[in-house]
Amino acid sequence: MARNKEVGLDYFPFDINFFQDIKIRKLIKYQSGKAITVYALLLCLIYKSGYYVRWDEELAFIISEQTGFEESYILEVIKCCMALGLLSKELYDKEKILTSKGIQKQYNFICRQAKRKSRVEEFSIIVPDEETVIPSEEIAINSEEMPINSEVITQSKGKESKENIIILPTPPKGFEDLEKAISEKDHALNEALARIKELEEKIAKDNPAKPKRANILNANARKAFEEHFRNTFGEEYYWTAKDAGNMSQLLRKLTFSREQRQMPVDDASVLYALQVFLTSVKDSWLLDNFSVANINSKYNEIVSKAKNGNSGKGTIGSTTTGPTEKFICSKAEKGADRESDRAPQKDYSSRF
Repeated sequence: MARNKEVGLDYFPFDINFFQDIKIRKLIKYQSGKAITVYALLLCLIYKSGYYVRWDEELAFIISEQTGFEESYILEVIKCCMALGLLSKELYDKEKILTSKGIQKQYNFICRQAKRKSRVEEFSIIVPDEETVIPSEEIAINSEEMPINSEVITQSKGKESKENIIILPTPPKGFEDLEKAISEKDHALNEALARIKELEEKIAKDNPAKPKRANILNANARKAFEEHFRNTFGEEYYWTAKDAGNMSQLLRKLTFSREQRQMPVDDASVLYALQVFLTSVKDSWLLDNFSVANINSKYNEIVSKAKNGNSGKGTIGSTTTGPTEKFICSKAEKGADRESDRAPQKDYSSRF
C-alpha cells in the first residue's frame, strides 16, 4: 500500500549570511529588527504547510500571539516583504496567498533531496527553466530560498547529489570595507538621533507648555458670568457651546474697546471690565432674556446706553404697550428730558 504523500516540511535550513542579504537589511531598516521575527515565523508556517499559506485574520492573530506584536504591525511587515520581493504581491492580490518564487523552488529542491514525490503544483509561479539551478542570491533564508543542510546532502548519493551541491560565491573586493562604512554611518546616525531626543526632552522639561491665554480667560469669564447670573436672578445658568463662542467675541470687543482708550488689556483687567459691563445692563428686555448671545449681539447698544447713564429713550428689545402705558411713558420721557437738560449725564462706560 502506497504511503500518503507528505506536503509539509519538518525543517528548513538557515544560512549564515542571512543578515547580509540586501532585502533583509532593508526590511530591518524600514520595519526594525522585530520584523525578522515576523518573517521567520511566517516562513515556518509556510514550510509547515508546504510552500504557501493562505492569509486571513486568524493568521494575523496567530503571528501576533506568538510574537507579542500588534496585528497592525504584522500587516505592515507583510506589506513591506511584498514590496521588497520577499513575498509575491501578485499572488497575494489575486488569491490572498503568501508565497514566493524562491520559496517554491526551494520547496521542490528539498523534496527532491528527501526523495519525496511532492512538488509545487497549485499557485505555481516557477518558470520551468529556472528550477534546474537555484541562483546564489536566493540560497539564504533572507531571500526566501534556504540551501539544503549537510544532513540532507550526506543522505544523497551519486551524480544527483554532486550536481545539487551549491557553492557560495566569493564576495567582491571591497565588500567588507563597504559593510564597515555602512555600519559606522548607521551607528553615527543612531547616536545623533539619540542626542536629538535628549535635547528635545530637556527643552520640554525646561520650557513646559503653557496653556493658551484665551482658554484661561474664557474659563474665568464663564465663571464670572454664571456667578453674576446666579446673584442677579437666583438661578443657575445653562451654559452651551454657542455661549462659549459668543463669550469669546464679547471678550474681544471689550479688549478692543480698552485698547482704543489705552487701558490695560491683561486678563484681570478684561475680566473686571466684563463684570462691570454685565452690571451696566439695565434694559428690561435684556434682563428678561439675559444670555451671552443676546448681550454679545447688543454690545453696541449697551455701551451707548451706558454712556448716557442708562437713560436712553428707546428700548433694546421689542415691547408692546397699550395707549395708557404710552401716555405715561411719554410724560416720563418728557420729565426725563427736562432733568437731562439741567444735569449732565454720567458716562458709565468709562469703567469698562
